[in-house]
Amino acid sequence: MPLEWTNWSGNYIKALTELRNEVASRIGDKGHADAGAVYMLLDHLEGGRMMFAPGSNLEDTSVETPTGKPVFLYEFERGGVRRLALITIAYAAVEFKIPRLAERSFLCFYVAKAFEIGDEAVARIYLVREGNKELMYERSIDPANRVQDRRWHYEQIDLSRYAGESGSLLFQCHPGRRSDEAADWIGWSKLRIVYEK
Repeated sequence: MPLEWTNWSGNYIKALTELRNEVASRIGDKGHADAGAVYMLLDHLEGGRMMFAPGSNLEDTSVETPTGKPVFLYEFERGGVRRLALITIAYAAVEFKIPRLAERSFLCFYVAKAFEIGDEAVARIYLVREGNKELMYERSIDPANRVQDRRWHYEQIDLSRYAGESGSLLFQCHPGRRSDEAADWIGWSKLRIVYEK
């Protein structure tokens, strides 16, 4: 098993470009472009990466997903609300470059597990600066066994302590304590950085 994070062996630059084009065609630019104090992450896939965390054996070029890629767009419903989400499968991660952070900045998003089967999946977000990864968010989601997880969780992370810094954000799906990867698809929706005055 690899000890370090590894890039997906497919052409992730091409895959991210295709993903950005799909975002533009499915969502359009309306409401998804930078609008003053909001930085929409899906509008800024250039310079990003698709990768796998240590412990994965999924470095193959193709994986069993609708697109054959470890990160893709997928629409699903939780708690009666249907959302288009960026999916990361077990061990997979996607990295977004972010601009220099200002005071009173917040990372806002909705997160859910796509399927109500299997055990937990863990949604994780890392802040990456100068090659160092800092875990800044972690949530275990288990809709098959916890009723409260059969909905979209709205999250708002205060980034103020990183004011003046830049780097990237890494969004990952971890298979949880038992390392059971079955049906572990974490959906990230409306990923954005909001700057308050």
